[in-house]
Amino acid sequence: MPAAIAKRPNWPLRVFLGISLLVHLGLILHVSGLLDVRTYSVIRVGLTDPTPPARALPRPRLRPPQTNEPQAVNPLDVRRNLMPMPQVREVSPLASNASDVMAEAAPSAAVAGLGGLGLTAPSPPVGRADQDAYYEIVRLRIEREKRYPSQARRRQIEGRVALTFAIGPKGELSDCRVKRGSGSPELDQAALEAVQRAAPFPAPPAGMIKPGRPSLSLELTVAFELS
Repeated sequence: MPAAIAKRPNWPLRVFLGISLLVHLGLILHVSGLLDVRTYSVIRVGLTDPTPPARALPRPRLRPPQTNEPQAVNPLDVRRNLMPMPQVREVSPLASNASDVMAEAAPSAAVAGLGGLGLTAPSPPVGRADQDAYYEIVRLRIEREKRYPSQARRRQIEGRVALTFAIGPKGELSDCRVKRGSGSPELDQAALEAVQRAAPFPAPPAGMIKPGRPSLSLELTVAFELS
């Protein structure tokens, strides 16, 4: 029985000797520089709020309320094709022995001769006041029918459109086209539509249409401006 106890290994002693051997071996390696012992710092990691900081947004600009009142526009610029003033010709006086009956019958005989040839007597010349009055009537009718395009108004687009058109003896419209555009197709189309809606116009006064021409040619500028 004592012999069996003597053969049992002493494990605590062996463990102690192993730890001591490792400690001394580490000291020797550290002193000799073969073992580099470094000090490590502890890095603390924490969770932060992932929500980004609030951004300062600019305050919106307040626009004045839009009203449905008609916008003031500039009057139309109408270029008139003025007729030349009639020339006065000197007529030799009648002989002293010519009777009053012959003097009165001469104009009627001339008119009758024109009718036999299929011609009509020339119209009397139109005064400047009558021409101005007729041009003003045409301008006001077109101004009343002018409509500012909504898209052009919303985008603050302005412009002037030069148009040419002709008015027949009965006031009918013909050959309406853009002579000089505004740079905006919407404004050019709106100007054409204003003239088309204003037609037919009143018949021009007798004598405004030049002989040999079928209609009265006009040039007009339609202005689209935001006040």
